[in-house]
Formats: sequence, C-alpha cells, structure tokens
Amino acid sequence: TKPKTDQLYDLYAVINHYGSAYGGHYVAFAKSRKGSQKGWYCFDDSRVTRIKEKDVVTRHAYMLFYKRRDFDGLDFLPMVIRQFKDKPLTAKERRVLEEVAASDSRCMDATCGGNGKCVLS
Repeated sequence: TKPKTDQLYDLYAVINHYGSAYGGHYVAFAKSRKGSQKGWYCFDDSRVTRIKEKDVVTRHAYMLFYKRRDFDGLDFLPMVIRQFKDKPLTAKERRVLEEVAASDSRCMDATCGGNGKCVLS
C-alpha cells in the first residue's frame, strides 16, 4: 500500500484568548455541519452568534482543533465490529441502548430533556 504522506486535516474549532498572561477572556469558535445550521459559530459566555469563515483564525487563536479527513474515529476497533458502523439499529437494539443510557448515572436531567430518560437521537 501507498504510504499516507498527503493526509488532509480540517479545522473544526478554535479557542481564542483575549487579554494577557495574567488574565483575560476565552471565546470559542466551532463549525457546525448540520443542515441549515452549517457554518461557523462564536460561543462567548451565554451568547452564540454566527460568524464568517474568514474571521475564524485570528491573532487571538490559542488552540486550534483539527480532524483528519479520512479518520472515522473507529480505527481502533476490530474489523468484526467496524463492519456494523453504518448499519441502522433495529427497534430492539435501540430499546436496549436507551435502557442502558437511562440507567447510566452520568445521564442527568439536563442531557435527557428534563424527563430523566435518555433518548438516542
């Protein structure tokens, strides 16, 4: 096989720091890939605003986050498991996963829509 020397990476988030080494303010920029929400957003405390791509990387960039284009996040799994990654869940599989999620102590009301029950989206 050909060695991967021309791997491409896509920027998906930036943390900005405004201020000095002794204090300041952090603001995050992140890219959404969902339907009509596609684009870049600025997360500044409780405010979220849409921003232009040209305004994402500035001199205030503190940390930049990239994802390799050909990385699906499942490379560490054995092929016997990876073969199912695009297979839709059956109703029974979905029910089992929802039951496990509902019993998970990390499932808090805020992440479960306030009804105390986790739901897979």
